[in-house]
Amino acid sequence: MNDLEPTSPTRHPAPEGDAVAVRHPADTPPELAFLARAITELSLLPLKADVYRRIGELVREAIGNAVVAVQSYDEADGKLTMRALVGVEGLLDGFLSVMGGHPIGMSFPIHDQARAGLGSGRLIQLSGGIHSLALGVVPRSICHALERLTRLSGTFVIGLCAGSKLVGSVGIIARSKPPVPNSSVIEALARHAALIIHHRQVAAAWQESEARYRLLTEHAADVVWMTDLRLRFTYVSSSVRHLLGYTPGEIMAMPLPQILAPGSLSLVRGILAEEMAREWRTPHDPAYHRVVELEAKRKDGSSLWISVRAEFVRDPEGSPIGILGTTRDVTELRLREEERHLVEARASRCKKVRCLRGMARAIGREIEALPTGPDTPTEPILAYAQTLLGYTSEDKDSREQIDIPSLIEEVLPLIRERVSCSTQLHHARTERLPPVTGHPALLRDALATLAAGLLAAFPAGDTGLQVWSGTRAVDALDLAHFILSESLLPGTHACVEFSVHAPETTTLSADDLFDRLLGNYGTPAIRVANALCILLDHGGALQASLEENGRLSLSLLLPFDLHKREDATEEHPFEAEAPDWSCPSTVLIVDADAGTRWLAQSALEEAGIAALSVDSVAAAVKALRRDTNIAVVLLDSAIAPSGGITAIPELLRARPGVPIVYCSGFGEPAPSETDGIAGLIQKPFLPKVLVRTVRGVLAR
Repeated sequence: MNDLEPTSPTRHPAPEGDAVAVRHPADTPPELAFLARAITELSLLPLKADVYRRIGELVREAIGNAVVAVQSYDEADGKLTMRALVGVEGLLDGFLSVMGGHPIGMSFPIHDQARAGLGSGRLIQLSGGIHSLALGVVPRSICHALERLTRLSGTFVIGLCAGSKLVGSVGIIARSKPPVPNSSVIEALARHAALIIHHRQVAAAWQESEARYRLLTEHAADVVWMTDLRLRFTYVSSSVRHLLGYTPGEIMAMPLPQILAPGSLSLVRGILAEEMAREWRTPHDPAYHRVVELEAKRKDGSSLWISVRAEFVRDPEGSPIGILGTTRDVTELRLREEERHLVEARASRCKKVRCLRGMARAIGREIEALPTGPDTPTEPILAYAQTLLGYTSEDKDSREQIDIPSLIEEVLPLIRERVSCSTQLHHARTERLPPVTGHPALLRDALATLAAGLLAAFPAGDTGLQVWSGTRAVDALDLAHFILSESLLPGTHACVEFSVHAPETTTLSADDLFDRLLGNYGTPAIRVANALCILLDHGGALQASLEENGRLSLSLLLPFDLHKREDATEEHPFEAEAPDWSCPSTVLIVDADAGTRWLAQSALEEAGIAALSVDSVAAAVKALRRDTNIAVVLLDSAIAPSGGITAIPELLRARPGVPIVYCSGFGEPAPSETDGIAGLIQKPFLPKVLVRTVRGVLAR
């Protein structure tokens, strides 16, 4: 062996590629000093360094004049692969000419007997020479030529075993006598080298796994994060830049109160306290997690709603040591859900007032049918019956063009008759407006009733009642927040507005305001319900808004272009005369999800577009063959049995040329227009986006 003089035990790592200086006591045997230095060198090798070549160099250093081949072992395919060949510097050209190519990378399948011999970890001398070392893969003629080239004096092999796991082997072609001076040194070096190779393989696999995980987390739309139990961030993926506008470093340096709104922060702290208490009461469930929606703050100061899925990170004993979670933006989903709730609530209120008027009329008819006589208070009974009946078919006012400012002038005296004489009325006169079509007497009494109902629910005090008339432009988003609406479409409409000072309305919901306007019970509620039904019968809508100065405004909108329907046959002349805003073409909605079908159909019908929904491709085909009014198909990408793309040819066979609006899920690739797609929309969609897309397809 070379340079094996003992020194003191101080170690000084050297730069890569240089020998490592290891100091030992003066009486340390040269073999142990060599092993200590060799093992230290291998342990300090960088992960990217060629550990197999360094093992070969150290083995050759221990033996002297020899050719050393180092192989790795792949347990999956049961093969040894040549990774390093040391000691052929002067023989390389001869090796290449004999082998016909470079031996690095050659694979040698091993049989069970060879696997057992290598697994012993002992240095084994091979009687068959290089042919046995190559496990019979290399032809004997080539092996004999290599033996002559290397002047072979002995062939040896030893397995690199980390415990019972074979990670490789070392083949030795000795060129000196004796072939191996000290086999125990080679075996000790092989054992430690195998452990080091195994550790490096584990470290490399871990680094590869971490790199793959980081690649996924850094490119995912969801933000992946970790905190300690004090809610301090320890890791945040880079996708937080798109979500909140901060870099991961900025987020990790920020306290949670700067990221969450106060209400959400209190909720998080309460959930954490609840979950920590739960740890003491129930056994740990590996699948358990919590999902909560929170309000967060972006870097630019704007707010957004996020959905957080979180669970505990645990130590080996199962105790919580941190929190792992994912976060995604659900602002649009919440907006869609809020719009759905608004549509449902508005439909419920419309149904409520119509049911109330229907019940009142039924009672009124019963009262009118009561027998009358000299002892019966006929006039009060008939007057109350007339109140219950509201505006019946006996009101024969013909439809005519109505000038809104002039109508308001006639409404003001009626309001004064129905409210306290001390209430001040302030009318803001406006320029002339385009006329609306309807029943002047019905509208006049309805406006007066609603104004009186507003003052009864919210007394005006010294400020009085403000009355304004003019025009109001509304879009689909405005209509979504109306208290009452059935058929009004976006656009510019006539508007009559009543407003009072009512600061207490800041704590009232839309339903609370509506109930206050109706009154608790009795005749006032019946009068207001009748007035609201007249507004709906005229195609109008009702909106309530609270201004910053505490004034509550009740806006009544009426369309300018209402026309009489010729087929109205209901008892009340206006009851069946709601405006016919329906589109002559029908949209067929094909989606298996009932909620999505409901939302799409409600949004389209709210916008005046006729819609029909089905839950399967088979039902869609039947509808296309049966209904000639279907002009557009709204097709879900995930429709059973095999998806929307597969269903397109079947739909086109049922109705050739029918335009298809394709709804793709989040993250799905959008199909091209050559697939028969006339329009694209991504789920989850906002109702206004759906309406705009469908109208664009219909307009082509």
